[in-house]
Amino acid sequence: GNPIYDWDRHKETGYGWWIDRLKGSTKLYDVVRIDHFRGFDEYYAIPYGDKTAVNGKWEQGPGIEFFRFLEEKLGKLNIIAEDLGFLTPSVIKMLEDSGFPGMKLLECAFDAMNITAFLPHNFITNCICYTGTHDNHTLAGWLNIADEEELSLLGEYAAKGYRLACRTKALGRVEIDYNPLSSTAQAGLEVLDAQEPSAVSDGIGAAIDVGTTTVAVLCVDMNAQKILAADAFINPQRAMGADVMSRLSVIMEDPCAADKMQSMLFERIEESVKNIFPKAPDAVSLCGNTVMEHIAAGLDARGIAQYPFTPASLLGDEYKLGFADAPVYLFPCVAGYVGGDVTAGIVACGLDRTDENILLLDIGTNGELALSHNGRVYTASAAAGPAFEGGNLECGMCAAPDAIDRVWIEDGEIRWHSDKTPNGICGSAALDALAAMLELEIVDETGAMDDDRYSFTENVWLSDADVRALQLAKAAICAGVRTLCRAAGIKESDISRVLIAGSFGAHLDPDSALRVGIIPSCLEGRIESVGNSALRGAALRLIDEDYRRRIDELRPKLEHVELSLSKQFNQYYIEEMIFE
Repeated sequence: GNPIYDWDRHKETGYGWWIDRLKGSTKLYDVVRIDHFRGFDEYYAIPYGDKTAVNGKWEQGPGIEFFRFLEEKLGKLNIIAEDLGFLTPSVIKMLEDSGFPGMKLLECAFDAMNITAFLPHNFITNCICYTGTHDNHTLAGWLNIADEEELSLLGEYAAKGYRLACRTKALGRVEIDYNPLSSTAQAGLEVLDAQEPSAVSDGIGAAIDVGTTTVAVLCVDMNAQKILAADAFINPQRAMGADVMSRLSVIMEDPCAADKMQSMLFERIEESVKNIFPKAPDAVSLCGNTVMEHIAAGLDARGIAQYPFTPASLLGDEYKLGFADAPVYLFPCVAGYVGGDVTAGIVACGLDRTDENILLLDIGTNGELALSHNGRVYTASAAAGPAFEGGNLECGMCAAPDAIDRVWIEDGEIRWHSDKTPNGICGSAALDALAAMLELEIVDETGAMDDDRYSFTENVWLSDADVRALQLAKAAICAGVRTLCRAAGIKESDISRVLIAGSFGAHLDPDSALRVGIIPSCLEGRIESVGNSALRGAALRLIDEDYRRRIDELRPKLEHVELSLSKQFNQYYIEEMIFE
């Protein structure tokens, strides 16, 4: 590790050592690069002599005031900030306030992790591009060890020729041959039990859950309190970005893109409504994450993309939108990354009126958490990354018939299931596989493997990089749970029930979740899947007066915990990197 600066002492001396060092450096060099730039915001301090990082803690650095002081003494600083790796919002803000250019690495643009921010067409203006750094191979060395796919992508990118669609930015008119994904995600038909049938529950209602990946639509007979039909389809906005951050990036570059995304969504919803509804809906309720609801409402979502991640509105009202004659109710959001889908689920699952400590988890690229305690509901979002959904895994894919969808141990060996010859592995099965590999000591408690991959077939495997991605994701979720418990003043063992929402939760094996450490081990036997709680909430609002009243009264009961600003979360995150 690195020695730790005594920042209080440096400040007492007017940062004289730093001033002398920079004066000397600028005599020798035109530009000075500062590595580990995030350490000026906060750094992880480990007691001297410890063999692991478990007993360390996050300490506050001098922050932007340090650089402002230096500029007062030395004038404008010609500095490059090394901003690679995981960055918290406070680090990002410090970099923006400093005006220093950050870094991009060209070697990373074509590797298996697909770090698309390093592709040249995604560069922001204020950055410096390196072919690589001291942590990378030389360029000649990289060309020698790069695999066939990486070299092919490099050549095609340089030639601006044909490339994988997920890595391509169309610069003009293009023609695309698209083999659409056949969606098998259909919401089940069920009777909805309204606690207090609404006085206006006449006619046909549309309940819509706008997910980043999938949109689900229910046709509800509001008088009979019954679902008549259901539809689900891939969100057409995926053509403009696979995840929320990708779409926000597009909107940041071109604000008019949000209007295009709105039109794409409404056109496809309108098509669904025509297919499954006997007539135009008399009422519509729509929920989604905060960005999806902003796009649907025609609101400016750019504030959510950058610190302090402020939405234009928290919604929770009726809007006149293009795809329906009836007004469309948009569920209230909590924060930039805790949306109306969470509030819909909170009330549908009864967290707003229970005496129990109930934890609701919607695990995906952005893990959303809600915890009820003593009349309050604590919420948070944890950036888990796409690994749980199969994203960024070397052989990852969605839960299709040709995916390995389940992994287990039998007679001391790993077994797996797929409906067809497998071409990949889905996220829940990857979690099963990691649990099995931990049990058989193929992966140790630090996440290390003896080999660089474990193969299920010749074409499907889980690599050491995949294990690391799942390790980071599980640490984020479990650290989020622990931070919420601390905010509520309870222990994890005080939680009486854990409700897993969403499609991932429906396929999650609780034993795998516990073994890997997504959920604290003390909660064994308390985990249950609740399916699409957001969509159920959207349907209940159409028919249940009591549900409507509870949604309207929910906001004062909510307390949002911003994990990205929590030192306690950072501490827990480090601790949860270990597999117990």
